[in-house]
Amino acid sequence: MSEFTRITMPYSAPLYDQLGIVEAIRADNLIFLSGQAGMDANFEPLPTYEAQCQATFTNMKNVLAEAGGRDEDIVQIIAYLVDVPTPEEFSGRVMTAFQYFREILPGCRTTSTAIGVTKLAVPGMMLEVQALAMIG
Repeated sequence: MSEFTRITMPYSAPLYDQLGIVEAIRADNLIFLSGQAGMDANFEPLPTYEAQCQATFTNMKNVLAEAGGRDEDIVQIIAYLVDVPTPEEFSGRVMTAFQYFREILPGCRTTSTAIGVTKLAVPGMMLEVQALAMIG
């Protein structure tokens, strides 16, 4: 049976403890990251899609580091984007998200999936990204 460690960042512990979840679990050489989102210190979504993208991937990088991982350890990401009216707008949002992804996690080359959804857990969230990393 493998050992595992639960990881929650100090600034988000009040919310995660209330929900009974964690930001990541490290099990041996695997790190499972909960969906990351772009929120302010009060857990309110940031006002623009771009700001949410930047904060989402910055949060992901910080949680990954706290769990002992690096950019290049990410093997899969799944991005959930609140759907927009046209396929072109949706594609534009996907490309914007991945632009921030490449800037903030430059060492990462991973598999990915982008999924359009009607809503996310918190009203106003436009993007949530989940990841899996493998160390070593």
